[in-house]
Amino acid sequence: MSCCYTFHQFEEYGFDIFGARYSYINHLCHILHSEVQIELWPHVVATGCPADQEALLFINVCGVMSMMFVPFLLPARLRVLATLFNLAFVAGNAAIFHIAPFILTGGHYNAGLAQCVLMNLPIALWAARHLMRDNSISPAQLAGALLLAAFPGQPLLVLGPSLLLAHGLVSKAIAQLLLLSSLSLAPAA
Repeated sequence: MSCCYTFHQFEEYGFDIFGARYSYINHLCHILHSEVQIELWPHVVATGCPADQEALLFINVCGVMSMMFVPFLLPARLRVLATLFNLAFVAGNAAIFHIAPFILTGGHYNAGLAQCVLMNLPIALWAARHLMRDNSISPAQLAGALLLAAFPGQPLLVLGPSLLLAHGLVSKAIAQLLLLSSLSLAPAA
């Protein structure tokens, strides 16, 4: 899933399907009800939104990508559950942050949508189905992973620290620490 998610990040922060750079920042800041100004030259600067370039770096590189490698660090009996958490996280990301907004906005494209529909969601669902069919996970474990990693877990894990920062309840360093710890430690829970 980490390879698929890298393609997903490229569509969000590299170039979307229309060739725009960093267009997902606008989408996420709209979800957070924040105005954002993006300057692309000489370097990317996003201001006015708690989901700035540093927050997104922590969410996607430090948080999500470290989360994808947690299963390799765990004993075999926990590896399947951490993998299930990652699959639920990827499916939840596709559904909550890309497909639902697409539907709710009457078909308005958001960066990351194409990759979610073509890769992340189908592969995550296929892998979860395979784990169920092999009796590697139970329906209760699947439900728990969906609650923790998809909804309501994902909005809390990903947006929670940004919202705390936006309301001045924590510093940027604390928000980043919360985000990194929640994403990298959650699969081990």
